[in-house]
Amino acid sequence: MLLLFILGCGEEPSRPSDSGCSSAYGLTWDGWVKGFMTTYCLACHSVESPERRGAPVGVDFDTRDDVLQWSGPIRTRVIEEQTMPVGGGIIEDDLLMLEDFLDCPESP
Repeated sequence: MLLLFILGCGEEPSRPSDSGCSSAYGLTWDGWVKGFMTTYCLACHSVESPERRGAPVGVDFDTRDDVLQWSGPIRTRVIEEQTMPVGGGIIEDDLLMLEDFLDCPESP
């Protein structure tokens, strides 16, 4: 199946500040975010993906730094437009927690 929408196309990656924010959930990469990415994103957005289904090479979410580098396009596609993952399926609570992490990532 050809990916109908390519994450990050035409957008520069961005990285939010790690300081001066207040997290509602206190999420960490190992405690929740890595599992979210594994469930919803890494089938296409991983350097190890055998079939990227149209995901651009280099737009990978294997690490915390990868996710923070692409936080702007992730926020746009997953939270705001809800066009990723293709087919949807992310529950509202998970969208809120992802947004919280992108707004206020824990320190490395």
